[in-house]
Amino acid sequence: MAGGTCTAAVAHGAEVARRKRPEEMPRAKSSSVTLMTVFDDSRRVLGIDLACRSWEDIGSALVAFKNECFTDAVPGVMVWPSEDLTSAAVARCIDVFARDGDIVAVSIDGPQAWRDPTTPAKRPGVGRACEYETRTPGKTGTCGVVYPSTFLRWIRFSISVFAELLSRRDVVLVNDDATDIAPRPAGYWLMECFPTSTWRTSGLEALPGHRRAPADVVERFARRLAAAYGLPPSAVTADHDDLQAVVSTLPAVGLLGGPARAYARGEPARSVDAVPVEGIIWDAAPAAGAEADATVGPVASTLLVDERDVGLEPCVDRGAELFRELVRRANRGEAAGISYKGFVERVHGVSFEEVRGRRWAQSDVSDVLHLAEQITGAVGRQSVRRGVVVIQAGMDTFIWPKAPPHTRSGSAWKGGLPYSRDEWLSVFPDGMRHLIDADSGNTRESC
Repeated sequence: MAGGTCTAAVAHGAEVARRKRPEEMPRAKSSSVTLMTVFDDSRRVLGIDLACRSWEDIGSALVAFKNECFTDAVPGVMVWPSEDLTSAAVARCIDVFARDGDIVAVSIDGPQAWRDPTTPAKRPGVGRACEYETRTPGKTGTCGVVYPSTFLRWIRFSISVFAELLSRRDVVLVNDDATDIAPRPAGYWLMECFPTSTWRTSGLEALPGHRRAPADVVERFARRLAAAYGLPPSAVTADHDDLQAVVSTLPAVGLLGGPARAYARGEPARSVDAVPVEGIIWDAAPAAGAEADATVGPVASTLLVDERDVGLEPCVDRGAELFRELVRRANRGEAAGISYKGFVERVHGVSFEEVRGRRWAQSDVSDVLHLAEQITGAVGRQSVRRGVVVIQAGMDTFIWPKAPPHTRSGSAWKGGLPYSRDEWLSVFPDGMRHLIDADSGNTRESC
């Protein structure tokens, strides 16, 4: 896409209706924007970080540019209504905002379609081609099937938002892997993105999930993004969802000839038996610098918690509750742990087969340990004592083989743990180790 950088930051030139926190202002009944920029011919794009549980969880951002320079950036630009959250309501708000604000393209972080049921079995991955290429943790299977199954509500919601928008006048999906589009004479372009992949493609560390990214961390990542792309200072925000919405705009900027490069991942969308399938996820990298590495990397596991959406945090909550429960038991003198499969089921709140799409295999151990790292990261290591021996336990400390005597394998001690095998055996002695039931009795919130 267009190269070059801005020599100076452009002053914020838009008077907009910004999204505010509940304590700052009441919710508006509609979503609208009045733009009066000093650059009348600037192109404006809207990014949406979609969620389905609460209006407050939906991020939004407007970015404007002229030729090779960003002219404006407004994180949290939309004022959401107070009505019930539905896909139709979200689509209506986006559409009104886009038409009132002279938006050229809308880029949404969320799936647009299902996996093509005619996909050859030899194609890698259980979801859409674009999800394999961008390494999304959640996979969209054939109509009504997702991996893990607990993503179903959010995925249905997102696909419905796309369908609602595409049913409106002069809204057209960016569905060609050519990396240039022009503003439409009426209406706007619509596209799918995945900000986590865009962070990586941009050569930047991906923004962590909500729990590991408090406001100061989000702001630090926002400054890195602004520096990499030459975004104006107004792009810097401490709001996680709104920052991801800023990132969501960048593929659209690249496609429209602005200061970014766009990359197509996956296959064009199409219809099979009146069901939308496949679709392109659009990625981006800064206009200046070396070509981004567009090769397909390791596929993120469906066992991991997808940190894109705050609505998925019940998984982390259950994992954290389990971790603390096992720490309490250990400090009371009980040598209790949980099996690899049981741990996954406890975190996700459904059977392993529903999460993975197949039965347990020994090859799943590595992914389970990565999931344990997510839980340890959310809670922090905890002190566990038996007698005079104290260890700093992580979630993985309590995940053991199903078969007695539940002894951790030799490879477990090669990863630089903050305690030795002998110390672990002192805290969890032979003959005392046992596994707790995986069934938490909780019902998984799907979105």
